[in-house]
Amino acid sequence: MLIDKYGRKITYLRVSVTERCNFNCTYCSSTDPTESVNEVSLEDYLRIIKVLSHLGINRIRLTGGEPFLRTDFVEFISEIKKLNIDVAITTNASLLSESIITKLDKLNIKRFNVSLDTLNKNRFYEITKTRLLNRVIENIKILSSYDINLKLNCVIMKSINSDEVEEFIEFASKHNAIIRFIELMPIGPHYNKQLFLPLTEIIDKLIKKKKLKEITPDYGYFDNLGPGRYFIYNLNKIIGFITPLSNPFCNNCNRLRITSKLTLRSCLGYNYEIDLKNVSSDDEIKLKIFEALQTKPQKYSFDTTIKDCMRSIGG
Repeated sequence: MLIDKYGRKITYLRVSVTERCNFNCTYCSSTDPTESVNEVSLEDYLRIIKVLSHLGINRIRLTGGEPFLRTDFVEFISEIKKLNIDVAITTNASLLSESIITKLDKLNIKRFNVSLDTLNKNRFYEITKTRLLNRVIENIKILSSYDINLKLNCVIMKSINSDEVEEFIEFASKHNAIIRFIELMPIGPHYNKQLFLPLTEIIDKLIKKKKLKEITPDYGYFDNLGPGRYFIYNLNKIIGFITPLSNPFCNNCNRLRITSKLTLRSCLGYNYEIDLKNVSSDDEIKLKIFEALQTKPQKYSFDTTIKDCMRSIGG
């Protein structure tokens, strides 16, 4: 069992399987998306995941970059499922297909998060430098036709997409998804403080319109929603706000992270990581895991910008 020095039980792992992405969102990236990247073998990830599973990790979220750029990604998921671990995926959905989704459904993958920051074609190009919005929406429609827990993650940026909140809520509801709005975090070399908007401002506006009722922890869906504040919108739609800066939730953090460079991070908002490359044995992996656990801070330190880019750490 993994318990940090503040008494938090660690059961959840996020893994960035690649830094590559076919989108080039400024807040997430640090390099040209076509630049060559030396990727870690999925076998190396699997070895560490196996050790962590014996220490109490029972839930994993696979992300990137864009994880579906790895051609053996579905086979990798199949190997993880043999460990009796609940697997979730975060993707931009542009590389999905009916065939891939069907394979994942057969593997009993029931939790998908799709990153989508705008429903406007021109804005989508400005943010991602691609014209793939229609494809993303079509794949969201396919995902919504399956019996899965589907969430849409939208990073809110002042004067860029902050006027789309209510449109996003309706879009998510139409596609059997829960929309979660996320504050822009000071991560990576391209962080622009001028784009930060405290989500408490949006929450307060919607409350004044009498459109929100906050969900308490005993609400039926709460345990499956992840960190953040959750509300009922217009009496029938669940929406979430992930507010790491304006309203932190570090007290309940239950996670570790493996980056695309095969380093172990105990906290997203903390400039410290432990190298897991070239470890000689499972016992050495365990020692490094417990070392990381001791470095896990009580609270993030977003007072300074996190040096690494989001898609390397795991978005």
